[in-house]
Amino acid sequence: MALGIMSFALVTLIGLFSVGLQTSKESVEAMQAANLASRLIAERRAAPESKTMEGAGITNLDQEDNFQSNTSYFSRNGAPLGSDSNAGYRLNYRITVDFDGDGNPDDSRVPELYVSVEWPARGDVKGRYEILTYVALP
Repeated sequence: MALGIMSFALVTLIGLFSVGLQTSKESVEAMQAANLASRLIAERRAAPESKTMEGAGITNLDQEDNFQSNTSYFSRNGAPLGSDSNAGYRLNYRITVDFDGDGNPDDSRVPELYVSVEWPARGDVKGRYEILTYVALP
């Protein structure tokens, strides 16, 4: 009887251990996605009119453009990649300068920046980190 109770408790603990490992893995992926998004925003704020995240294909913010959108791919350790073949994360970003929709950049010179990081980069999306912020132009 005691052996049965002990084996039941042991099997339960092993099951909880695997759940804890999976939760830890998901937490690491979410943290990496948040770091990628924060890195893009920080670099965009530091130099809005220059190329951002060198090697990722993210172009400079031209104040004459009303709308820019881009998709870039990153490895699991945050290094930019040219394609999604070995990518762990897909970063989508959108910059909107024209808030009122009249086709002209607004005078506020504070474009809206939307960033979405999804993982995995290929196949069914298991997680997504999104942020909407503003970047002041010089």
